[in-house]
Amino acid sequence: MDSMDTLESLVLSFVARLPPTLREGLPAAVELERCVGDWLRSAQATWPTLSLDPGSFLAHVARCLSKETDARALDSLRAADLYLASGCAMGNAQAVALLEQNHGREVDAAWAKTGEGKLSREDLRQRVWQKLLVARPEQGPGICEYAGRGELRNWIRMVALREMLDAVRVRRAAGDPERLEELGEAWEAASPEEDPELAHIKSLYRSHFNDAFREALKALGPRERNLLRQTYVHGLSAAELAQLYRVHRVSVARWLADARRQVLEGTRSVLSQRLKLEGSQLDSILRMAQSGVDLSLERVLRTQGD
Repeated sequence: MDSMDTLESLVLSFVARLPPTLREGLPAAVELERCVGDWLRSAQATWPTLSLDPGSFLAHVARCLSKETDARALDSLRAADLYLASGCAMGNAQAVALLEQNHGREVDAAWAKTGEGKLSREDLRQRVWQKLLVARPEQGPGICEYAGRGELRNWIRMVALREMLDAVRVRRAAGDPERLEELGEAWEAASPEEDPELAHIKSLYRSHFNDAFREALKALGPRERNLLRQTYVHGLSAAELAQLYRVHRVSVARWLADARRQVLEGTRSVLSQRLKLEGSQLDSILRMAQSGVDLSLERVLRTQGD
């Protein structure tokens, strides 16, 4: 990048590819040129043996920013990681080799956390690299989904864990009764809350979960909803509810269990329709959404009217 004219033309081309909502909040041209120049220098310093066309790299960055609406997203972009990812998306052999050399350990870490018996280490590696590096019908390779919000290594580990979850889903569909608890724990262990990329994905599913949970509560009958509100909002015990309804405590316990079951089944049904998922894959998303979200019955029922 010896020529200022070249940098200026790259920036103009980059800006033209951004969505209008993001373009409106961009910094001044001089500041934007500095930002783009920093991206290129950081990328080339991190991967000195990887030579990519700067224009192609910036076009890839613009695509990654296509859903952003806040120009501050530019400041937190992990340019070096995106540079490597863009090279892989273009099919650059050197980029692919660097990805496997530097981040293959994340796939191994995901395999180690979930234990043996689902996929062999080599099978998992093959599935992950195929998912990330091989173009799909009418889509680019999976690596294009990495948007540079968090570290590429953590994102790859998450992809590997999802592949393990999918492998279990297939086995259960074939009649294997194996449970997903240990994989859910591994998912959490491999998804540090401070990582923006993973936090973004988890918050996306949490939003769907929250909406589905509320709809399921609204679909309850009056008695079931009142029971849950009296338990979680007003703090009535099973004995107090038994006196109130003039029934045995066992009946109250059964009613509460049935109400909870209806909420969970309703939530699952709504998510299944909206996310187009089924079986254990949907179960794993439910586990992920519930594990980090403060979505208690008390809070939701307090915000819903009678």
